[in-house]
Amino acid sequence: MKKIVFVVMAILILSFTACENSSYVESTKPVKIITPVAYGNGVYYFHCIRVEFATSLSKFIADGNKKVVAIAGDGTDLDSFDCGYFVVVDTTTVTGGHNADN
Repeated sequence: MKKIVFVVMAILILSFTACENSSYVESTKPVKIITPVAYGNGVYYFHCIRVEFATSLSKFIADGNKKVVAIAGDGTDLDSFDCGYFVVVDTTTVTGGHNADN
């Protein structure tokens, strides 16, 4: 399971750099934490991208001790770029912190 999460996160990181808009300039402003919309049954939507998504997802996982099962971009921008991500988490209870697989 750890390998799946690692691969998904690696793909996301690579997609962030591949989809980088040339007009995007890295800001020194504090990163805004986005609270996801809960659709039930472990499905959440984060309406953010890039560093806001990564930071918000990290906080979401840490605060709820959740295991991410899948992540998918919404592709809703006018150019079919992602404006946010759907995240599916395991709805079973996780015990023992982030290394519960071990």
